[in-house]
Amino acid sequence: MLISAEKASALLDAIANNNSLGITIIDNEGIIIFRNRGHEEISGISNSDVLGKHFSTINGKGELLEVLKSGIPQLGLPYDTILGTKAVVHRFPLRDKDDRLLGAMSITAFTDVSEMRELLLKYNVLESKVSYYEKEIQRLRGAKYSFRNIVGNSDSIRSVIKLAKKYAITRSPILITGESGTGKELFAHAIHMASPRKSGPFIVINCPSIPKELLESELFGYEPGAFSGAKRNGKAGKFEMANGGTIFLDEISS
Repeated sequence: MLISAEKASALLDAIANNNSLGITIIDNEGIIIFRNRGHEEISGISNSDVLGKHFSTINGKGELLEVLKSGIPQLGLPYDTILGTKAVVHRFPLRDKDDRLLGAMSITAFTDVSEMRELLLKYNVLESKVSYYEKEIQRLRGAKYSFRNIVGNSDSIRSVIKLAKKYAITRSPILITGESGTGKELFAHAIHMASPRKSGPFIVINCPSIPKELLESELFGYEPGAFSGAKRNGKAGKFEMANGGTIFLDEISS
């Protein structure tokens, strides 16, 4: 939806008079063509003294000129103002719809960022812990074996491995049959590890160990208060837990 010239002018005026953000725009030759009141107040330099001048005359470091030259944004960088206050600055190139470089802009948030830095540090620590626990959960719930763990050089075993690898990359259910002790679970692990779902959980269910009356709630879970004795918060079913991974129904024919 297009807005009127009057509304556009009002929006630009609001930006120009914003005291919490410092905004500077240079053209593709490095000339300052816009600078709002926020930048004027925090720098102590009048806009009338810098507009129309090259950016290097007011900033010897020339970071915005680097962005103009490289075309690579600089985002979320700490910035110390000449008044000793802390700020966060974003610098990025300006391009038209045909990707032609028009200039560059800097937006500076003039605020004390000490709390922001502390929160960022806590976030990074928390993110590391979450990553660690995710890996631990994956280790505990994931498959333990791959096709490299299947030992055998006979034509029959090589044929079965080849077939298993073929089906591992599909989304179809796979039925593994064989006598007890022939490695059906080993193949189930290996198929999971060779599939696009290998980063997901590998849930093993020993079907004969689940009483018939509990089978539905174990496989599909239940909502809070679904029946007498149900957990207050309900329970996720094994199929839900295996979402994005593999569910192995062991001894399903028993």
